[in-house]
Amino acid sequence: MKHKLQPIPQTVAWLWCLAFLLPQNLLAGPLDQWHWRKPEPTPNTLLSVTYGGGKFVAVGDAGTIVTSAEGTAWSLSASGTSAYLRGVTFGDGMFLAVGEGGTILTSSNGVDWTARDSGTTNDLCAATFGHDLFAVVGASGTITTSRDGVVWDARQPAVLSESTLTSIVYGQGTFLGGSTGSFPMVFGSDNGGADWWIDNFLGGNLWGVDGLAGVAYGNDRFVVVGAKFNPDFPTGVILTSTNTFDWDRVNTGAGDVDTYAGLWAVAFGHDTFVSVGPICDLCSKPPLLSSTDGTHWRYHDSPAQKNLFGVAYGRGTFAVIGESGTILQSDKIGPRLDLLSSPGPGSYALKLIGDEGESYRIEASSDFANWTALTNFVSATGTNQFTQAVAPNLSRRFYRAVTP
Repeated sequence: MKHKLQPIPQTVAWLWCLAFLLPQNLLAGPLDQWHWRKPEPTPNTLLSVTYGGGKFVAVGDAGTIVTSAEGTAWSLSASGTSAYLRGVTFGDGMFLAVGEGGTILTSSNGVDWTARDSGTTNDLCAATFGHDLFAVVGASGTITTSRDGVVWDARQPAVLSESTLTSIVYGQGTFLGGSTGSFPMVFGSDNGGADWWIDNFLGGNLWGVDGLAGVAYGNDRFVVVGAKFNPDFPTGVILTSTNTFDWDRVNTGAGDVDTYAGLWAVAFGHDTFVSVGPICDLCSKPPLLSSTDGTHWRYHDSPAQKNLFGVAYGRGTFAVIGESGTILQSDKIGPRLDLLSSPGPGSYALKLIGDEGESYRIEASSDFANWTALTNFVSATGTNQFTQAVAPNLSRRFYRAVTP
């Protein structure tokens, strides 16, 4: 979260060592302000969005594909198909979109697309990339994988033919996803997509669950979202696990009726999970939630009274897509500095949470007026740690991370 203690013409994150830190829940953050990007690039509903190769790519009804470098202005791309596109991912320098009737499209730039033979006519719902492998899932338990996005290998037998596999992600060396249908479940593969397993119990946490629609991985944690059946309206379901076999079912905790709608998608970025979903019958707006740990969730007000179906993080911002071409975007999230436990006498450790591939400069000051650069670097992973010796002649010292 960005703490503005004085006007600075840069994106900064502040850490006040040896002084108090304001509780984050007392400060408005970038996820408390969402912008409805208008005019929409298309009237068609958008169902999935991803970020990679320096741009957002969203897909949806009637072969719709739109792209944006910053998340502010969006442009239509010709997909060459009228099939409904339900999922999109990025990996190994390639965008991959999947959808109705076994449709698979690939693109190196998000603009020019090529149709591929998936080897199935089943509807495809979601895709991910991990372990040098694209994995695509869909209706009737369909799972198909590819090393290059061109040649596809359908996995037989299907995981569970009665279920539609709705989501998939890669983390901890495991492909993991969720499903809807007669038997909602979590499924996965621990050996690079060669063999697949199912868990339709999750320690009893699937009781009453109607379907699991989205999954994300971050901070060594899987988060799966979905809906629980209710005679009046569905309620959101959130399940978390740090190891794929011990699961906890958590409450949104927001206390607003709008959060009780089912959840459709979840994404992770900048140390934060964001989840979205459709508007329930008794709700005025769609659910729009965030969490830094996957367990405690906050409700955010959506500027659009539209169903929301997808979310992705990139370029320091979250992009949310949905009904009738709706696109929402959060404020830009600046870098953050956390104080860690001391690694030894006379020193302390700081952790920067930023974005992969971004340049940062760590600066220090004793008076907020004069700043000294301590280090410059490009973050390879988005998270970096460094140690700093205690300054014996200073009673206090302030630190900030600056994005040039």
